[in-house]
Amino acid sequence: MKRTLNDTPRKVRIVIDNFTVPAGVQFPGTPWSAGASIDGIIEAVEVSGTSPADVLAKIRVALEGTGELDDPTVPVPEKDKVILLKMLEGIYSTWGTSADIPDWRDNEYLRGQVELVMETCRVVTDEEWAEGDADGEMLKDRIVDWLKAAVFA
Repeated sequence: MKRTLNDTPRKVRIVIDNFTVPAGVQFPGTPWSAGASIDGIIEAVEVSGTSPADVLAKIRVALEGTGELDDPTVPVPEKDKVILLKMLEGIYSTWGTSADIPDWRDNEYLRGQVELVMETCRVVTDEEWAEGDADGEMLKDRIVDWLKAAVFA
């Protein structure tokens, strides 16, 4: 599922600093920098700007653009896996690339494709199946995540 800095379950640490100015001295327009780590792994996300607020805004855009804040893709269930992967491959071929796949909420054609997959194949994990708690919107997001990740390749 696509996540933003506000709703990611990942642990994000952002460090904002100004190495070029002595402590306690601030001048307008001096260069600030920011870097971020996700779940303790130092990422190559670094930005610079003219103020702490500027670099915070830039680092937010950079982090959300990488996709690193998103939930990890749930593995394809073993039940109906062969048919599910074939269907995903066929749907993917109608869109061209991962970047072309829209949000199912905004595109009626994709919504129909996703609902066909849900009606034809099991898309819940074994735990969700046992507990009986699978949200329809979450499952549709999962199918689109599989499409964008091209899990059939």
